[in-house]
Amino acid sequence: MSSTSTDWSQNGRGQRHPVAGWAYTARSTPTALDIDLESGDVTVVTDDGRLHLLGSDGTLRTDPLALDAGPALAWADSAIGGVVQLG
Repeated sequence: MSSTSTDWSQNGRGQRHPVAGWAYTARSTPTALDIDLESGDVTVVTDDGRLHLLGSDGTLRTDPLALDAGPALAWADSAIGGVVQLG
């Protein structure tokens, strides 16, 4: 049993520790996020109403789309598209 709250992060399972594979800065607070399970692509909606489409390596696929997007988002697991709340 762990003795402190940081025990797992210091010891982990075996010798592997969690690491960030990549990072992305949207310059606005994320309100929704969904991941395409097949391709690993990431879709993010931010509080300024923009939709960010990222590749599995964290690179921006296209300029963020100014859609007046709301906080509801559901993206297809097969990367064919998704549903975004507007307005």
